[in-house]
Amino acid sequence: MVYSRYMVRLVNHGYRPEDSRMLLKNASRVCIDAGLEGVEVRDVRVASKHIELDVSVEQSMLNKLLIEMERIAPTLGYTKIDEKSMSKDERILHARDLFNAERYWEAHEVLEGAWKDSKGDEKELIQGIILVCAALVHAQKAEYDVCISILARALDKLKNKPCRYHGLDIEGMVKRMMVALDSKDARTMLEYRL
Repeated sequence: MVYSRYMVRLVNHGYRPEDSRMLLKNASRVCIDAGLEGVEVRDVRVASKHIELDVSVEQSMLNKLLIEMERIAPTLGYTKIDEKSMSKDERILHARDLFNAERYWEAHEVLEGAWKDSKGDEKELIQGIILVCAALVHAQKAEYDVCISILARALDKLKNKPCRYHGLDIEGMVKRMMVALDSKDARTMLEYRL
């Protein structure tokens, strides 16, 4: 069987990042109970309006998986993870939309392509944004210390960069990061939108 990777989004009815490990166990248990052999729930991240399951599943089992996950919460949708051909501008705009929808892992993946096509200061700036996305992935799993550590690395990359980049408010991001770092409260970054 050929397994593909998907981000499955469920409605969040009050879960918090601190619930991510419990949700991962529950999702894995649902797969076992439903006889979905070989399905791997790799990770769970909790956003304000959705729960994101990172799964590997054979395409013919995807619909059954979605139905079974309704035991946890209603399904909002899913995205198959594959490399899409996009221009740098399209990648950055798409990443912004994903970021603003709290789909930080996907935003990170989309930005990787733009990073590969860049050089010098632009490459470092994109890497800084990627690090912010990575930090917020950890925040969605209540790994706040890891988030703060990665935000500090991201801040080094984003210092002295242009205030705006392809419509992204880099200056605002840096200010919000500094508040989070000064207070050592990563949760404040989860409210930030580009």
